[in-house]
Amino acid sequence: MTIKDPLKQHPQLSLHLSDTTPVALLSSAASSDNASSQNNKTKADKSAARSALTALTTTYLTAHDVASSLTLGRPKRFTAVTDSGTVLVQSYIPPPPAPGAEDEQQVETAMPSGRRASVADALAVNGAGAASDTAEARLPPPALVATVVAPDEACLGECNQAVLELEAVGRGFQSAWAREQDERDEVETRGAS
Repeated sequence: MTIKDPLKQHPQLSLHLSDTTPVALLSSAASSDNASSQNNKTKADKSAARSALTALTTTYLTAHDVASSLTLGRPKRFTAVTDSGTVLVQSYIPPPPAPGAEDEQQVETAMPSGRRASVADALAVNGAGAASDTAEARLPPPALVATVVAPDEACLGECNQAVLELEAVGRGFQSAWAREQDERDEVETRGAS
């Protein structure tokens, strides 16, 4: 199954996929180092958009944690429409359960002090000076947050479609993460024999 690029499919929407630290994995507000293709105003606009999308992600994670603690079930999506008509749709993409784990809650609490795994954690573990003990070095795929912002309420249907596409990209990322961990474990196991 080929996943289409949501950024190209929905150019009029602001899209953002990040982990919970929040490191952006995909964003319509991505920076470009190509100075000749962007003027200073465009760079400033993208920087402001990136900051706003990051703030929305952080706020969503707080709301998600509070909603989760109400024992009403795990929230999946948050939708808001402002007085000006701006639409915001956000979705939480939990890490897939680890083999033998009953649910994603066990994955999320696998980190020290219940902290969620992040892309930065993986870089620290898989980078130079990584722990040699596979059990120590193995990190679950990170939980992700998809954020979509539209200029008006008429785009609500497209926002919902875009958030579903970001969820698919996010699950693909998590699957690739898990496969890479499995391959690394296999190589380390063969090397230890």
